Amino acid sequence: MRFYGFVYGLFYTILINFIQIRI
Repeated sequence: MRFYGFVYGLFYTILINFIQIRI
């Protein structure tokens, strides 16, 4: 469960960074 949360957090961070770079 904790591992899933870590992966979700990492994916969310990458998504945020991708959006910032795109803008």
